[in-house]
Amino acid sequence: MKDYIEEFKKYLEWEEKILWEGHPEANIFFTKWDIIYVPMGFFLILALLKTLTLEDILGIQIIILGPIIVLYLFVIFGRFFFKYVNKKRTVYYVTNKRILVYNKSSERIIREIHIHSIKNITKDIHNNRMGTIEFGETPIMQMFGGNTGFDYFETLERFAEKLGKIFYGSGPMVPIFYDIKDAESVYRMVNELRRK
Repeated sequence: MKDYIEEFKKYLEWEEKILWEGHPEANIFFTKWDIIYVPMGFFLILALLKTLTLEDILGIQIIILGPIIVLYLFVIFGRFFFKYVNKKRTVYYVTNKRILVYNKSSERIIREIHIHSIKNITKDIHNNRMGTIEFGETPIMQMFGGNTGFDYFETLERFAEKLGKIFYGSGPMVPIFYDIKDAESVYRMVNELRRK
């Protein structure tokens, strides 16, 4: 995979150095939330199709219900394509000052936090040493949307704020490294930086 460190250097602060660069593993499709999302999508489509008659399908109701069916199909299948594409264009960085999530397509930093601003770090590491690291308290919208193919909704921060604290959670979106190799060593590295 192409090394993006050289083109990324323009975003670095004074005396900031890149200590680690990584990418989310694009071939990991399922998360714990898929236990809910996939069956829910199937159930909703079956329930909807069971209520339709042949006249409904050939008539005007299919025009109204068509977008709903498409939405359900996206929940079951389509979002995995968006998840794969999103992972392919994401690069993670740990510097001596910050944690950064960079989008190669838009060429911008989409999430960042200064090392000494991190109040807590949460890790979820599997037997194959792949894992996810959350740098801070994860808001509700990011918790349910992140790494599921619904990542677009996670970016609607202003809209989420208007919905209120119930939906938005306790604060701004935080950087999260999803499905990275050797997550334990990255976790230890960041904790060591926090202690310095």
